[in-house]
Amino acid sequence: MVNFLAATSVIAAVIRLKNMNDIQQIRADRFRFLQAYYEFSGGDLYKWAPIQDVGNFLGFDRSRTQNIAHFLAEEGLLKFWAIGGHCGITHAGIVEVENALSRPETPSHYFPATSTIHIESMVNSVIQQNSPNAIATIRVDATTLADIANFLNTLESSLPHLGLTDTAASDVSAEIGTIRSQLSSSRPKNSVIGECISSIRNVIEGCAGSVIATNLLNTLSTFPV
Repeated sequence: MVNFLAATSVIAAVIRLKNMNDIQQIRADRFRFLQAYYEFSGGDLYKWAPIQDVGNFLGFDRSRTQNIAHFLAEEGLLKFWAIGGHCGITHAGIVEVENALSRPETPSHYFPATSTIHIESMVNSVIQQNSPNAIATIRVDATTLADIANFLNTLESSLPHLGLTDTAASDVSAEIGTIRSQLSSSRPKNSVIGECISSIRNVIEGCAGSVIATNLLNTLSTFPV
């Protein structure tokens, strides 16, 4: 009987510990999600992104992503801006992230100590969406920039074979010129490159049934944009 009670006590303790660990993990994931929005937006209250894109970046499944996003929105740290799950960080969210990062050893009301959380960098990631306030961000290394430069050469030589209108071809050529200008700069602006590539992709996606367009889109899909 004593052994049974002891075993029961141990099992109960293990369950309590697991529940505590689960809660800590949820709180840590909430912070990672909010921090991703903070880094993505650069503290801009009017930049938003689909929650699923952020969830995918962090490796969360759909259910976890939605639960976290809705919790943070209920607490006033994120705000849903449009249908389709588009969110942006709020002033309270920015304050919460900056306070947490400035005191990494101290748990906050919402999150555990950030020194215990593995936080992914948004470098080499892109979050973008189709909306008037959409932004496309690309943060890349020298190798990716070289790959983009090679892609531009291929794209330029393929333009006459895509069946584009004169206006669309002219727009793509302008985007190519803008990207090349950024690539030749000592400090290329990742956001400008990202926006231009996003525009080029939108045009190419309109070339239905084109094998050349499909190959170009396949190459684009290898870029972090």
